[in-house]
Amino acid sequence: MDPHTDYYPPIEKRAFDEMMSGRFYGIGAQLFEQDGTIKITSLVTGGPAWKSGEIVVNDVIVKVAQGKDEPVDISGYDVTDAVKLIRGNKGTEVRLTLKKQDGTLKVVSIVRDEIVQDESFARSAIVQNGTNKIGYIFLPDFYADFERPDGARCSEDVAKEVTKLKGEKVDGIVLDLRNNGGGSLYEVVQMVGLFIDQGPVVQVRDKEGKSSVLSDNNKSVLYDGPLAVMVNEFSASASEIFAAAIQDYKRGIVIGSSSTYGKGTVQRNVPFGKPVDMINGGSTQLKGVTPDVILPDNYEFLKIREKDNPIALPWDEINKAPYQTSADNFGFTGGNQLFVNDINTKGSSYSTATNGTSYLVDKDVGLGSIGKRHLRNIITIGYIDITVVTRSGILPEEFAQLKSYSSVKDALETDAYDAALICVPTAQHITTLQHINLFDLTNRVAIITGGAGLLASEHAIALHGYGAKVILADFNKEKCEAAVEMLKSNGIDASAKFCDVTKKESWENLLNEVMNEHGKVDILINNAGFTNQSKSANFDASFENFPLEDWNAIMNVNLTGCFLGCQTIGKQMLAQGKGSIVNIASLYGVVSPNHNIYPGTGISQPVAYSVSKHGVVALTKYVATLWASKGVRVNALTPGGIFNGHQGLFLERFKQLNPIGRMSEKEELRGGIVYLASDASSHVVGHNLIIDGGWTAW
Repeated sequence: MDPHTDYYPPIEKRAFDEMMSGRFYGIGAQLFEQDGTIKITSLVTGGPAWKSGEIVVNDVIVKVAQGKDEPVDISGYDVTDAVKLIRGNKGTEVRLTLKKQDGTLKVVSIVRDEIVQDESFARSAIVQNGTNKIGYIFLPDFYADFERPDGARCSEDVAKEVTKLKGEKVDGIVLDLRNNGGGSLYEVVQMVGLFIDQGPVVQVRDKEGKSSVLSDNNKSVLYDGPLAVMVNEFSASASEIFAAAIQDYKRGIVIGSSSTYGKGTVQRNVPFGKPVDMINGGSTQLKGVTPDVILPDNYEFLKIREKDNPIALPWDEINKAPYQTSADNFGFTGGNQLFVNDINTKGSSYSTATNGTSYLVDKDVGLGSIGKRHLRNIITIGYIDITVVTRSGILPEEFAQLKSYSSVKDALETDAYDAALICVPTAQHITTLQHINLFDLTNRVAIITGGAGLLASEHAIALHGYGAKVILADFNKEKCEAAVEMLKSNGIDASAKFCDVTKKESWENLLNEVMNEHGKVDILINNAGFTNQSKSANFDASFENFPLEDWNAIMNVNLTGCFLGCQTIGKQMLAQGKGSIVNIASLYGVVSPNHNIYPGTGISQPVAYSVSKHGVVALTKYVATLWASKGVRVNALTPGGIFNGHQGLFLERFKQLNPIGRMSEKEELRGGIVYLASDASSHVVGHNLIIDGGWTAW
């Protein structure tokens, strides 16, 4: 019996089918285990949990009940076991006992429905490489939904992406099968057929030694242009069949590590393994597929391939199946040199690019005998995974708190850990590194005012997570330093500075300090605002009786402070020729406060606050159009009701007036801050990004 044969009890079988089909029946929530509790980290838009309006991110699931049955306490459960209870058949009820952020318990009844995991389906993008326009297709698995005629099938999805790329007149296509562990044998045969005329794709030999040939019998060819297939040592099974067929037919070139995984057996729902042989008579078993072009690969020294498994089946070969190469079928000669020439002529620059995104801190750490299980230690930063391998297989606790490439790399380079940083990034999400790199803030210097306030730390976490050097500035230096210490305790490297945003001299002193330490300022988040904590005795006065002194105080901080920040820091950015300013506005800088939600709540919304935030939006647009052509982008970000322990009448009224039915969490501003601060918004100028749950969409 081969090492990939296994027994699946009903629940595991259901999980396998869900993985293959890309769909399951559940509530549409992503879970995370933390300190023995199961927390909700995200909701699938349109899913049952999202539609309920009663479940929000960071809710803790305490108990799970099936219909009217007694609830099961899931304290101490891991995510896998919790999911087994929460998922079930379509149309059935599951009751969740949730612990809300205010400590209250709430029982929510949800009817399970179908959830489609389309993020794991084929995706494509176009990469401009000099004068060549290259189509890129990422395929994470050879998935197939065999229970439905109209279910997801990877061959059909890839065909759609190829058709789309052909419509864009690409010069060549790269199919990325790195980290693709395989899947449906039927689907890989169909996929090969998209690129060849017709002929055998793979030979399958049963336990009696009898071979059967699986062929593409469709003479039509969807795409006959230059083709490259990317693989690595984690490309297995169906991925290897596809790469081997493309290579045998000389239809395209295979690019990647020294060989693929080397899994040459087929598994079905009957527990026995069948050897898989290539159409040239050889097998991918143990040997894998050897690429035409071998690239540097930092996993190379790990013993993780099929040949390293002591109980793997041996390699052998059978008679060759008759087939014609693409040179005979298409007269297609030299087209794939598009890829080879590019690599050969850019050898040094390619290595630089590789080293910039995939590097090894210490090859001498002696990890050659480490097993595959040690690759489970993954730190996720933004949309990128950093894999850390240790001899013990245990990731030091403090590594989970590190939030950037540089902090992980620095920690490993201290030689304090018996570990090695293996690879960034992995293509878990979609498309290309160029898309991810648009958000890269590595070594950019960011100033965040209002450093002791509610939102400053969230902005710092977001920017630091993408590599920025973060400086918090506040009038209250002591509280600002306390905020920085809290960030540092969570692995966020930041520093504290004094700044009275209402004073020009204070801004200039702040700029001088930052320039002396860093030599530049790339990002300014004008976050300082006059808060309830700093209000006077007359702060809650009605409009008719609102004191001029409080009007001036609010205007000085909220609007004058923003003006001085743009003026002082913006001048330096103009000298640098580049910079990004994000002014924090407010929902009430876009629309007037809804005065119906405040009576009887003990919460007020003074006139000066609303007017000052309107001024921030207007100032943003003025400066943005003034400096846009000079490399300095100015935008605003508008939060719309941040939950900060609000309770009672105010919270209920707010929820009724918001389409999502809740206040936003401060963490939900992170994406907007990174977007506006980074090159991802390089053509966005004078925009006010509103994050309000749809309040202004009514």
